[in-house]
Amino acid sequence: MSDLLDRVREKHLILMHRTLLLITNIVEATPAEAMTRYTDGEGGWAVVEVLGHLLDANEYFTGRARRILTEDNPHLEVFQHEQMVIANGYRQQVPEAVLARLNDSRQKTLAFFEDLTQEQWERAGVHPEYGDWTMTDALMQIGHHEVNHLEQITRILSQATT
Repeated sequence: MSDLLDRVREKHLILMHRTLLLITNIVEATPAEAMTRYTDGEGGWAVVEVLGHLLDANEYFTGRARRILTEDNPHLEVFQHEQMVIANGYRQQVPEAVLARLNDSRQKTLAFFEDLTQEQWERAGVHPEYGDWTMTDALMQIGHHEVNHLEQITRILSQATT
């Protein structure tokens, strides 16, 4: 089972790297104005806010994983993502600057997970929605979360071409 889990973890580390490359390519090919003008509906997020949310999520989810390493079976808090995007004022920020911070944060997250020992991978906490939450769950959440928001980003930007 350990070999299978090792492969799953390796594939998710690659996924985390590649999704960020896709996001970077999209941002670099998109005028900044489009990333602040279009949203995913009335009261919805602009692309720059999605980038900020991904930054917040990356740091929050990695913080949860760090707690799992340092505490015995910690009870993890709910991620208040809507409030964080508003509090951080991402709509008024430069998309490339938010992306740069996301890239920096992601490199630290990748290094964190890549350095875990087998014993550390086996640690767990309690997720507020899902119950038992392993380090592998924490890793997988980041990659899958980003794929969902890649769809959101492309859907928002499709308005710029219509």
